[in-house]
Amino acid sequence: MSAARPLLWGATGLVLGGVGAFAFALPGRADDVSPWWTLLVFVPVGGMFALVSRPQRWWVALGFAWLLAAWVEAGQAVWLAETGRARVIDLLLGCVGGTVGVAIVVGGRALAAHSRAVRAAAAVRAGAPEVARPSAAAAAPRIR
Repeated sequence: MSAARPLLWGATGLVLGGVGAFAFALPGRADDVSPWWTLLVFVPVGGMFALVSRPQRWWVALGFAWLLAAWVEAGQAVWLAETGRARVIDLLLGCVGGTVGVAIVVGGRALAAHSRAVRAAAAVRAGAPEVARPSAAAAAPRIR
């Protein structure tokens, strides 16, 4: 496990705590909060879920972001029914925000992988001896 993994989990906990504070601790009615804030709040949620998951499992991060958006709205419908804060548009914008966050991380990872491949190909064309090509066993997908 890399040293960055516990930091990512800690940052994810802070983001989720912020979502909980935004969803349940802010006073007032639903009219006081713009629905676009929901979208902005869920972008880092999707990004954090994507960062702590494996790159091949981006769809799991997307599912968790959508599940959290649904849970927040269901919780608001049950526990904050008198304030009218649970709205379908918030659910949809939460899902869109989570999707945007996951897409940013997946796109960043794809861009980094492409950049590494281009640099490696350029080094091979230049005849750099320090660039090691992966063996067939290392390039094969691992099954756990």
